[in-house]
Amino acid sequence: MGRAIFVRQDIRHLQPVPLTPDVDTLHLEFHAAGQPLSRIEVPVQGDLSCREVTELALEEIGLRRFLRASRLLLLPRFWLQTMTAWARLRRRPVPLREPSVLMKAALGEAALALAGPRPANGSSDRALAALVAEAQAAAGTRPKPESPRIEGGGQGTTDRVPVLMYHRVAEDGPPGLARYRVPPESFARQMQWLRRHGYHTVTSLDVAHHLESGRPFRGRPVLITFDDGYRDFHDAAWPILQANGLVAEVFLVTGLIGGAAEWDADQGPPAPLMNWAQIKALSSAGVRFGSHMASHGHMAGLSIRQIALEAAGSRAMIESALGRECVSIAAPFGEGDARFVRVVRACGYKAAFTIERGVARLGDDPLRLPRVEVPGDCSLDDFAHAVEAAVR
Repeated sequence: MGRAIFVRQDIRHLQPVPLTPDVDTLHLEFHAAGQPLSRIEVPVQGDLSCREVTELALEEIGLRRFLRASRLLLLPRFWLQTMTAWARLRRRPVPLREPSVLMKAALGEAALALAGPRPANGSSDRALAALVAEAQAAAGTRPKPESPRIEGGGQGTTDRVPVLMYHRVAEDGPPGLARYRVPPESFARQMQWLRRHGYHTVTSLDVAHHLESGRPFRGRPVLITFDDGYRDFHDAAWPILQANGLVAEVFLVTGLIGGAAEWDADQGPPAPLMNWAQIKALSSAGVRFGSHMASHGHMAGLSIRQIALEAAGSRAMIESALGRECVSIAAPFGEGDARFVRVVRACGYKAAFTIERGVARLGDDPLRLPRVEVPGDCSLDDFAHAVEAAVR
């Protein structure tokens, strides 16, 4: 099974990490002037280059903290690399439009450039690829990748899209879970408001394509998402969406399909989840499905190997059942930490959603997308204000 090792590195003097062949997990702690900054767990197959260590530091710590702690901002050669990256990004066929987004991208590229070339097939990449292949081995032939819809002009454009987050559409349930339960009548009024005000639904694949390419959205886009895959989506939410010409994306807990929301059991009788027959019928009708992992477990309680097997395995199960590429994922409890993002990127997901409040904008990382939660007691005025505030 291999073994794990622990390594500490000063963020101001990052170094390659030589590893013996029997090591399969690395716990890497970053510190500055003796003060710990953060720690990340990664699967490995061989040595890590300085470039890979720098990538891990940027993912875990974030660009702003990394630059401040590493003191790169004091180096003239760092700024030379930044200006070179800035000029290159400006020459892209579809350039980043916001100066702040462009500068952030240029700073990140400069930090990596100073760390040296990236191996074509790095240690962590090889290890994650092996875990993903293991989880997908039983899925058979994968469906053909789907192309995003390319939207034309004519209705005005925007650089952002609100991603609405729902859980249940139901009247009754445990009082402690009322926040996650929107009454059908309220949900109907919300969908009617979207239709009257000219909103059209997009998919996570569309959002990922626009964010990566820098191409503005047409008209007034909105992405409607549901976590967990409750049966009342099939019974109550979908008829309302259909009546208003809207579609949605549902994140499924693949290990509990046809069962109940066991993670809610401490609040009362858990609500039933959709079965595969219902999910397949909805997929044929236009509903999109993504992963909510296999167990709905907390990320802190899972090793990186378990995260990889669940993320890859749930994607493979959805694709095998529906015959359609699964491109999106949402971490249970919103726990999409750096380990999770690194794994889902290796699994081939194109969009990952958090529970952080905000709006998706051009230039954002498609694997760290915020959403606008719609709580159970949300009035129509509050709903309208939240959506309109997100697109201003």
